[in-house]
Amino acid sequence: MKIVFQKGDAMDKRLIFKSLAAAVSTYAIAGFFGVPYLIKNIVPGKVFETTKGGAFSVEKASFNPFTFHLSLSKVAFKTPHNTDFIALEKFTINVDPTAYLWKKGVIVKDLSLVDPRITIKRDQNGDFNFKWLTELGGDKPKEDKKTEPMGLIINHFALTNGMLDYSDYADGKPYALDVGPIAFNLDNIDLRDLSSENGKMRLYATINEGGFVDLKGKIDALAPLSIGGSVAFNSGKLYTPWSYFKEKMAIEVADGTAGIGFDYRFNSNDVNATELSNLHFEIEKLRIIPKGEQHNLMSLSSLRLSDGTLKPMQKSFSAGVLKIDGLNISAKRDHDGSIDWLSYIEKTQKAFPKKETNETSSPWNYGIGEIALTNSAVGFIDEVPSKKVVLNLDQMNGSLKGFQSDPSVANTLTFGARLNQNATVNLRSDVIRSPLSSRGTFELSGLDVSLVDPYIEPSTYASLRRGNLSISSDYEYTPSKTELKGKVALDDWVINDSRDNSVLLGWNKIGVTPFAYSYPDNRLKINQLAIDGFYTNAHIDAKKVLNYSTLSKKAASDSNSTKASAHPFGMDIVKLLLRGSSATFSDMSLPLPFKTYIHDLEGSVLGISTTKDVTTFVKLRGGVDQYGQAKIDGSLNTKAPKKFTDLKVAFENLELKGYTPYSLQFLGYKIEGGKLFLDLGYKIDQGKLNGANRVLIKQIQVGEEKEGGSPWPLRLVVALLEDSEGIIDIDLPIEGDVNSPDFKYGKVVWQVIGNLFTKAVTSPFRLLGSMMGIETDTLSSIDFEPGSVSLTPPQIEKLDKVTSMLTKRPKLMLHVYGSYDDTFDLYALKERKLVQAGANRNKKLKIDSIQAMSVEVLESIAEESLDKNELKALKSQYKEKYPEEAAYVRHFSAALVEKLIPLQPVSTAELQLLGQQRGDAIRNYFIKFGLDKRVKIKTVEMIKDAKSDAIANKLEIVVP
Repeated sequence: MKIVFQKGDAMDKRLIFKSLAAAVSTYAIAGFFGVPYLIKNIVPGKVFETTKGGAFSVEKASFNPFTFHLSLSKVAFKTPHNTDFIALEKFTINVDPTAYLWKKGVIVKDLSLVDPRITIKRDQNGDFNFKWLTELGGDKPKEDKKTEPMGLIINHFALTNGMLDYSDYADGKPYALDVGPIAFNLDNIDLRDLSSENGKMRLYATINEGGFVDLKGKIDALAPLSIGGSVAFNSGKLYTPWSYFKEKMAIEVADGTAGIGFDYRFNSNDVNATELSNLHFEIEKLRIIPKGEQHNLMSLSSLRLSDGTLKPMQKSFSAGVLKIDGLNISAKRDHDGSIDWLSYIEKTQKAFPKKETNETSSPWNYGIGEIALTNSAVGFIDEVPSKKVVLNLDQMNGSLKGFQSDPSVANTLTFGARLNQNATVNLRSDVIRSPLSSRGTFELSGLDVSLVDPYIEPSTYASLRRGNLSISSDYEYTPSKTELKGKVALDDWVINDSRDNSVLLGWNKIGVTPFAYSYPDNRLKINQLAIDGFYTNAHIDAKKVLNYSTLSKKAASDSNSTKASAHPFGMDIVKLLLRGSSATFSDMSLPLPFKTYIHDLEGSVLGISTTKDVTTFVKLRGGVDQYGQAKIDGSLNTKAPKKFTDLKVAFENLELKGYTPYSLQFLGYKIEGGKLFLDLGYKIDQGKLNGANRVLIKQIQVGEEKEGGSPWPLRLVVALLEDSEGIIDIDLPIEGDVNSPDFKYGKVVWQVIGNLFTKAVTSPFRLLGSMMGIETDTLSSIDFEPGSVSLTPPQIEKLDKVTSMLTKRPKLMLHVYGSYDDTFDLYALKERKLVQAGANRNKKLKIDSIQAMSVEVLESIAEESLDKNELKALKSQYKEKYPEEAAYVRHFSAALVEKLIPLQPVSTAELQLLGQQRGDAIRNYFIKFGLDKRVKIKTVEMIKDAKSDAIANKLEIVVP
């Protein structure tokens, strides 16, 4: 078929082509040149107008109208205040408009932002550089219109090498933070159908030094929004973001990184199901220092939280393990008592005050399978005591299992650590937080108790120089009851007096195995208390002050404000064992210093109780100085010793010379030698003391008397008490009522001893007689009949008793005092002179008494001595009165005797001779028993108030 074109048709075709070419050219010119022109020249003015002063600029713009590819270079926007806000190195977009014909949506094949930079600034007033945005807005209110989903499909969106510059001047000092480079990718976003499931996105940004944010997601739907993915974050160097808070905080983060990662799932139709799973959180190599200083407050090797799940809308959180490794904390208490960490916390709370709210919200439910602590340490320096205290707790390892929001669920706690490189602490416990209860085991081994010394130093001079404490115990605690069961060891303790660094007491080892303590019963029960190597030092200074009595530095309060406990402390000890122990006692208050040493003390005390009326049995042995020994045996009620006590305390073979300081102080003499044996018996029954005490002294040697004299004639006392073998054996019974407030045992003892010494001085014969079982009422004198020098049998008996005493007391001497009386002796001597005158008148008659003298002899003497008239009248009187011859002779003779005796001459010398003869008679009797060197006639004396039938001649016991 032949087609023929006419000339007009050809012209029409050319016109069409020309029109199309012109249109295409115009379109191309408008696209290639007009669009860039508009963007570079028109758009900035519109932006300036819209933003009220903002400056928008584009250095280079290109647009391909045929491929719909737009490219902008060096894009920038400055705020109305002419400060940087947004800058973009390059912006490109490629759109496929033809796809709208069959996909009914605009397809953005590629949208790219290269090197975007956003600048955020906060000025000194706290205003951000984007505040001007809040001042923009239309004058007319917007009408609410129902919008349809945008017909837009984004195949790929990419942001590369983005940066966020942040600076803050609000706190007076500049803070800067750079975030970047930032990368963000978004793929397959279809806004036509919001239920599309092909969307993907990823945001990656670096922050600080080595930090990053990596956000990945898959958009399952946009309406309702359904998205899932993962987030990974690493802080980089923590000190960079921390510098933002630096001015508000008293501490600084000097090093460390933090990271967090999790998978997430969100659906706007079911917000409550929002979940973060596989959550993990890490902190690495964290180091915190005080502001402006370099020493560490805290360092942390790592903190790791794993297997976490967070449901924020349900307020639920759970995790598998929280592991803390290499945590090191340093704390310090200054001289003023302030603790650095508490001050840091207080400053932090002031910098970030907690906002008060009346809103109430439901609590979170949380649970962590295990919280583990490994290879950690805590150091504490306390400068409050006068001596700095350093505590280092290292090798800390612990675990808390089952920790959760429900406080009634039991948690298992284990913990172990080392204290100051020597002591160890271990704890295993099942804990319920509410109501608080716990049950488990606790072990403390090798704790150096000298750590406590600086804290007790302000209140006492007793200083804990050294010592170790170890405890192993099972325990159980509830709000109503606490129980401990285990054993305790106190090893190598020494307690000094800090005033002179002398030892007060100490021991090698005290073991408590086992013990049980309960509260609120407040009872301690000990099966065995073993004390090995105990030592104590009691010292009395020159002012008579015992060192133990002045250890307290604080004066006791006059008022007793302590309320008595409803359950006073009580203790029961089944067995107390004492081994290898000793004690030193010294007294510097005496004229001579005194010191004694008790050693090798050992024994047992069975059945001690302060809660029950039980019998405690005591058996102790120990050495005293070099050769002495001490013994304690018996029983008592330790709860109420005043009810029942039966103890015997014996000291054997003590060297008396060592006690010279006391003899010099209280008796006035030194002791040069001798041995002391004491048997002391204490029997108390219902408050009544009946003590049977025996003092045995062997071969005592009394030394010099102290200057100024002695209150006691000790030599005499010793001579009185010491037998022929050099032994003094004294019984000292002590009685009294120990419940009496006036009863003091020491006072009673000294009273008994004082009475003994007084008796020795004032009544030596009575003392000797009581010791020997001799009746001694009249041994202190020998009686003679008036005018006689003859010893009567009763007086001889007395002399025999004195002889026995002198024989048994070889150190005694006897002074004899020859005596006479100027009444009865004088009369007797005159009577004897009258008898002698009668005998001289008639030598054939044996006249030896007044009764033997005849009336004739008496008359012949009277005729020479009496007046004749007086004699005649006297004779006439009696003849008249007594007519009977016999009666007359008897009464007249008596009258003559009565008249003649006073007329007989007796001189004082004759009376003294009588006294001398009596003394000789007594001494001569003792001479028969070989006592001539120990019996001396002291003097002849006239006595007064003599008895008519007995002239007493005094005997005096003395020592040479």
